[in-house]
This record gives sequence, C-alpha cells and structure tokens, in this order.
Amino acid sequence: HEEQLKSALQADSCTYDYTPCFKYVESFFREADISIVNLETTLSDSGPYSGYPTFKSPTALGVEIRRIGVDLAAMANNHCLDRGRRGVQNTIRILDSLAIERVGVYADSADYVKNAVKYIERGGIRFAFVNYTYGTNGIPLPKGVVVNQIDTVIMAQHLKSIPRSECDCVVAQMHWGNEYERKPHPSQVRIKEFLHRHGVDLIVGCHPHVIQPYEVDSLGRITLYSLGNFISNQRTPPRDGALMAQIDIEEVAVGVFSYHLKLIPVWVNLPKYEVL
Repeated sequence: HEEQLKSALQADSCTYDYTPCFKYVESFFREADISIVNLETTLSDSGPYSGYPTFKSPTALGVEIRRIGVDLAAMANNHCLDRGRRGVQNTIRILDSLAIERVGVYADSADYVKNAVKYIERGGIRFAFVNYTYGTNGIPLPKGVVVNQIDTVIMAQHLKSIPRSECDCVVAQMHWGNEYERKPHPSQVRIKEFLHRHGVDLIVGCHPHVIQPYEVDSLGRITLYSLGNFISNQRTPPRDGALMAQIDIEEVAVGVFSYHLKLIPVWVNLPKYEVL
C-alpha cells in the first residue's frame, strides 16, 4: 500500500528499508525448515512504485524477505498481473536472483512446464506445492504468461502428475473466497473437498483479508481457509491482524505422517508497519 511505501522510503528519497517490518517475527521464519509467503505485489528494480489498486514494490522488499528466511513465494493472486508482462518477468527475475523459490505464475510455457508443481525436500520429507487464484482482477493474461487459476480440470492434471511414491506431502496454497467475509464461502468448501479427494494434505488460503476458521479432518489433513492480512495498510478490525501458521510434520510410521498446527496471531504496528 502507498503508506507502506512512504514508511520504507529513506531520507535519500530513492532507497527503501523494510527491516523494521519483520524484526519481531523473523525468528519464526528462520527456525522453519520451509517458510512460505503469499506475495501479493509485483517487484521491480526501478520506480515509480505504487500501492492499491496496481501494486509495484521495490526489490528491497524481496531482499528483506529473503534475509529473514523466506524460502517460497506463492505468486498466484488477483494482483499478480498488476504490472502486466514486465511486472511478471521482473518479479520472477528478482525472486530467482534472491534464491526464493516460486510457484503459481510463470514467465512462459517452458517455465510453466518446469515449475507448475514445485518440489522441495527438507529433513527427509518430500513436498509438492501448488498455488491457484480465483482470478486476476479482470486483467487479461499477457501473451505467453501463465497464471494457475482455480480450474478443477487443470488442478486435477497437476495433482495427478505428482508421483506419490516420491512425494510425502502435497500443499495447496489457495487465493480464494470473498473479501472481508469471516466464514468460508461454500465455493471454498467445495474446492477444499476437491483438493483433498485429489491427494492434497495441507491447504493454506489467502485473499479474504480477514481470518477465517480452520479445519482438521478425520485423516489429520489441515485446511486454513484464510490467514488474514500479515502486513498491509488495512487498519480497521478485523483487517489489521492475521495468523502465522506453524505446521510440524512428523513421520509416525514408514510413509505415514501426522500434522501438528500452531497458530500465532500477529498485528501491524504503525508508523513503521512492524508485525508484532
């Protein structure tokens, strides 16, 4: 948001500093084997930068989330095309240069084929990540660019392609639901059921900008419908807070895993947009 840009702008009027934003929570990111964020902006080496309705943020934001330990950026959200093809290309280039893995948006068909499903292994546990959005705010796809959208045919193809003999946990990061609604929309519930039927173990949702409930089913699979606003300039309750989800995964028998969820509430403190 525009006020966040102003807060991070330094006295020289050309550099940005986001270190105050995450100093109270960075230990959670550093201690995790895999730290994941929903990156609901584009990144660029050059301005002018902008907030709502078309986001464009400085590379310094990417540098800071890499410094605190972010491993994976989910890119498929309704603002991913805010700056068109160049915005997608710049964001991907910057994330790649910072060694931040990414999923959900692709520069071209070759990038899509390679990264439609993102595979990461940590601690002997093999993960597959997928990421989908309900839309792109009506912005048409630039030629060649691919955005993973909520389409059950495509989603089923992705999930079927995951070799379960070589993957222990499938994670779906979903940009779904209605803004500011505190209960899941029936469409979210239907998609959740679809994802679980097709082998997804963990579902993490964003977009409503408020916290929504979570569920743990009889098999121990977790659905977090919406974690809220981790950091933003939306200041009125309940938009001014969020949850960090810490999920511990344990192999309790050969090929059998259990999930342990801890939720950490956070709130944004002005004027430096510190996440407390």
